[in-house]
Amino acid sequence: MPGTCLSRRGGPRAAVAGVTRAALLARASNRRGFIIAGFGAVYLLAVIGVVVWFLASPKNGTRAPPAFPGRQARDTLQVDAVLTAGPQNPPHERGTGSPATRARRVPMSAPVTTYRFTVDEYHRMAEAGVFHEDDRVELIAGQVVAMTPIGVAHAGCVNRLTTLFAPVAGSRATLSVQNPVILGEHEEPQPDFAVLRYRADGYGARHPRAEDVLLVIEVADTSVAYDRHTKMPLYARAGIPESWLVNLPDSVIEVYGEPGPDGYRAIRRVGRGEKLRPMILPDVEITAGDILG
Repeated sequence: MPGTCLSRRGGPRAAVAGVTRAALLARASNRRGFIIAGFGAVYLLAVIGVVVWFLASPKNGTRAPPAFPGRQARDTLQVDAVLTAGPQNPPHERGTGSPATRARRVPMSAPVTTYRFTVDEYHRMAEAGVFHEDDRVELIAGQVVAMTPIGVAHAGCVNRLTTLFAPVAGSRATLSVQNPVILGEHEEPQPDFAVLRYRADGYGARHPRAEDVLLVIEVADTSVAYDRHTKMPLYARAGIPESWLVNLPDSVIEVYGEPGPDGYRAIRRVGRGEKLRPMILPDVEITAGDILG
């Protein structure tokens, strides 16, 4: 029977063709699965990247840290050099950016350099109105220092010194009460009392210099330590031959002599019942109690 022969002859071929089609379909299905899985992985990575970028992005106007730490260190060194260079150059000539922006990059451990004013600059500041005419300030080591207020005991002692020295000074010396003396390029203190070389004009043309000062007296009620450790060495370095420190709290007068670059080499304390003889007026004798009150 012809139909039966054809069926037997085509049966194996059909089976092979069916298997082949099934394999091709399975392979295509696997390929589509791999493609879909690949797209899914890429999408997932993209989402993760967006989340990480969002979390790491600067907020509230803050700036992300620089990508080059070496460059940041170099900028910081440049800022250190600018801020410690002194006031001789205006900020716009010392680097880019505002001073506030550059200052924020300075580490907390950066050294601080202070500027020392000269006496001439100090006078120009006063002429420009930086200081009020009633301000009690003096120039010590290039720094403008506010002086302590004058108390009642302090003022009374200065008045007694004036009363004691005025009759004996005459034309031998000029007395200066709480006025400035120029001791160097960066020094212009205002001692409470000074005995100067005599000048008929009373130093009306210029302030007295170190070589004009014969005796300087500081009266201390609340500033004993400062006067002893700062003012007395300053007077010694300037070569002032004799300085007195009237120590009101201890009721003694500290007498300093033999000046040198390291301070006075001779120091003695004089109590109430003892006498003082100024080096520049050796014939004058003053009782310490008359000064202390």
